[in-house]
Amino acid sequence: MKLKVNAYIKRASLYIQTEKCEKGLQDLYEAEKLDPENADVYYQRAQAYLVLGQILKAFKELEKVLKYAPDHAMAYVQKFFIQYPVPFFAEKQKLQSRDQQRFDRADLFFEKAIQMFPENAAELYVHRGVLHKQFKGDIEKAVNLINKAIEIDDKSAYAYKTLQIIEFELRGTNV
Repeated sequence: MKLKVNAYIKRASLYIQTEKCEKGLQDLYEAEKLDPENADVYYQRAQAYLVLGQILKAFKELEKVLKYAPDHAMAYVQKFFIQYPVPFFAEKQKLQSRDQQRFDRADLFFEKAIQMFPENAAELYVHRGVLHKQFKGDIEKAVNLINKAIEIDDKSAYAYKTLQIIEFELRGTNV
C-alpha cells in the first residue's frame, strides 16, 4: 500500500510540475484514500493549489501537513507567506513603512525557522537570501546568506542555482 501511495504522490508531483494540476489532484485524492495521515499527500496538494491560484485551499492543505508532520519546515514557510504576503519590489523603489514591517516580519520568520529546523537551514538561508535580494535589492546580503547555505550543505543545488541566477542578472545589467 505504501508503495502505491508513493507512486501516486510522485506522479502527482510530475503532473503539477508540468502544470497538469487537475490530474495531479486526482492522484493525490487517491493517495489520501489509501493513507489519510500522509503529510506528503497534503503538501503536494497544497503545491497544486498554489499553481492554480487557489490560495485558501493551499493554506488548508498546509495546515493538514503540519497536523501530521509538525516539523515540516517548508509547510511553515509557505503557510507564513500565505498569511503575510511580502510584496517584491525593484531595487531602487522606496519601501513604505507597512512594507518594511512585512519585510522585517518575514526576515525574522526565516531566522526563527532556521533555529527551529536546523536540518533545513541551508534551504532556509537561500530563501532568506532571495527575500533580501527581491525585497530590498540587497545583493551583497543575499549572496552572503546563500554562501552560508553552501557552508552548511556544499551539495545544495538550490543554493548554487540561485547564485547562478543572481550572477546572470548582474551580468545582464552590466553589459
